[in-house]
Amino acid sequence: MLKIKHILLSLILLNSCIAYAQNVGEEFFYDNDTALNKIFYFHSAKDKYLIDSIKRVLYDWNDVHYCDEMFLPNSPLYQYLSTEGSASQSLMFQTMDLLDIQRQNNSYSPYIFTKKNIKYFQNKDAYTSFSYSNGINSGQYLDVNFAKNLYKGLNLQTEYKVNYADGEFENSQVMNQFFNVTLNYISKNGIYKTNGAFVHNRAYILENGGLTSDTAFLNQDYSSPNTYPTNLSEGWSKWKTNEFYFNQSLRLSKDTTHQNILNSGALIHSMSFEKYARLYSDENKSFTDSLASRFFKNSIFWTNDIYSNIHSSFFLPIFIGLNYDVIKFSDSLSENKSIIFTPEIKVALRTLSIINYPIEIDFKRCFSSSKYDNDYQLGLNINSLVSKTIEGKLLFNSYLKFNIQKKQADYVFKHYNTENILWENNVGKTSTKSATLGLNWKQKLNLEISYFNLKNMYWFDEELNLNSGNTSLYQVILKNNFKTKNREEKSNFFGFKGIYMLQYSTNDEVVRLPLLAFKQGLYYDFTMINKKLNSQIGLDLNYFTSYYADSYNTQTGLFTRQNQRKIGNYLYANIYFNIKIQRFTLYLEVSHPYASMFSRNYFNTPLYPHHAFMFRYGINWKFLD
Repeated sequence: MLKIKHILLSLILLNSCIAYAQNVGEEFFYDNDTALNKIFYFHSAKDKYLIDSIKRVLYDWNDVHYCDEMFLPNSPLYQYLSTEGSASQSLMFQTMDLLDIQRQNNSYSPYIFTKKNIKYFQNKDAYTSFSYSNGINSGQYLDVNFAKNLYKGLNLQTEYKVNYADGEFENSQVMNQFFNVTLNYISKNGIYKTNGAFVHNRAYILENGGLTSDTAFLNQDYSSPNTYPTNLSEGWSKWKTNEFYFNQSLRLSKDTTHQNILNSGALIHSMSFEKYARLYSDENKSFTDSLASRFFKNSIFWTNDIYSNIHSSFFLPIFIGLNYDVIKFSDSLSENKSIIFTPEIKVALRTLSIINYPIEIDFKRCFSSSKYDNDYQLGLNINSLVSKTIEGKLLFNSYLKFNIQKKQADYVFKHYNTENILWENNVGKTSTKSATLGLNWKQKLNLEISYFNLKNMYWFDEELNLNSGNTSLYQVILKNNFKTKNREEKSNFFGFKGIYMLQYSTNDEVVRLPLLAFKQGLYYDFTMINKKLNSQIGLDLNYFTSYYADSYNTQTGLFTRQNQRKIGNYLYANIYFNIKIQRFTLYLEVSHPYASMFSRNYFNTPLYPHHAFMFRYGINWKFLD
């Protein structure tokens, strides 16, 4: 009965969001100021000459209380351990790119810096963003971001993030540090562009192996969380990376008329060196380097897509490139090395319509003397299946995505060697076929319906025995992000931001996910003190249906299948209050205020209960100089 009530509640929330969206007709609006509009940043893509992803630093101050990126309302839900900042895995099935070779199991993806999410700034004024958060029985978060123009077109940026948490349970401390520094240069007229970055990530966790009994927690057998016995008393793990990225591009033609369709294009060179390692130790074994990996990646591309405004109704952007990867996996006794050559081609159709690339086709294929030989990926995107514009603005768009991939299974399934754990498995390639129909309405509602055909998928059981199998997966993802306001209004409106995930696998041993999961943020924006003080009060809801969630293995850092304990069917709620004065925001948050009032059946992972009542406060401040 409780499960049915929660499902009905989620459907009511979903319907309310759709109803609000149908009554709102304005374009999406961010609460921003003129000075902040002059601060730009972009992400780096190896196969594109144009910086078409350049963005303004938007001050959407409703997001400042999400100091932990795992809880952002538009990102997938995560299964995680009791303490925020510890190991986690996404509850939304996604396929990886062919060249995203899996290193030692990365269970910290919501937090770490990567070459895809680090920022390269282009700004005239120095820009600083400072965030700090603390609370009762909770972690401390610190995030400092600084960007400065050193010379015309030359910009420096650095960002440092810290997450320290004592945890509620014995030996559950988290001490995470993440850092990156970037430098980028764009010459006059954009003929030459270059950017580089150094990234260091370190997640240091005291591992307790979970509670010895989740039944003891359900029955309240102990007086306080730190008195519950745990499986380990001296365990710890350290997941760390050191990465360097460098990209440069040179336009071969000096033509700046933006009309030369048959142009000589631009050459793009991308290089990176990456090191990953996980160290683990507990009272039952000595210090070991469980698995380490090193990557040297080199790519060279040519593209004719170098102008932001081609004066033609028809143009074929082409990206042709070659990737050269050297990959080394090693432990204390052995090393495995692979060299992979991967030609890549991408062809698109570009028009004068709002959708720049109505059709995109990309293909890449690996050549190697190792097991990565014959890996390939073929993708087709039709980005304007049905679309409608009004006065030059995109009102509605539908799209189709097809993807076929054959990829060597992750190395961790093949080999592992420590003092107490050893396996050597013969693993093959995983085959993935997928089709996605997407619907996008005014950038406020995005609905994707997907089908995945998966063959030869691998997973471990609780005894770390390797298994493989096939399945079909059906997935529906709905994202909402809108406000009930007119463009002229500056306050007194409701806002909605969230994601709903409906997923069904025909074989839940192969892919195991909750049938329904959602995160929904709802808030009301208003003013106080004669409309001089901007304020918000909001509610965040998280929920997933009950299922046999994966357990966590501390020695390997892997999530493994288990069939003894179901978790889920519990609605989590956070209440927050924000106050903004210019570019300064103060927020207060109460998380899980009704913990233990009705039941104690709140677990994120078997043997790892969710935190109880928590109060948090924090600030966010943006400076311009």
